[in-house]
Amino acid sequence: MLFIPFVENAFKHGVSIGQTSGIDIAIVLEDHKLIFTCVNTKYSAIKKMEDEKSGIGLGNVKRRLDLLYPGKHNLQINEDQGKYIVKLEIDLE
Repeated sequence: MLFIPFVENAFKHGVSIGQTSGIDIAIVLEDHKLIFTCVNTKYSAIKKMEDEKSGIGLGNVKRRLDLLYPGKHNLQINEDQGKYIVKLEIDLE
């Protein structure tokens, strides 16, 4: 349930008809850490949609993380070179 909003957003905001689109999703277990990454293309129309309407998915994910993994997670959401980048690390120890 933690990853679904990120994957949904990647498809909802990272794919455009007639445009080259890309979505890369990975889940890795490394040294008792779960590392989830989701990278997708970004289009200018997305920014306009975000300014007009904001969903509750990201807020719900942050609350779930705080409840399930207090002090044991790190969520980073960035934009770089025309892409949205989500990286979530959860300490499983």
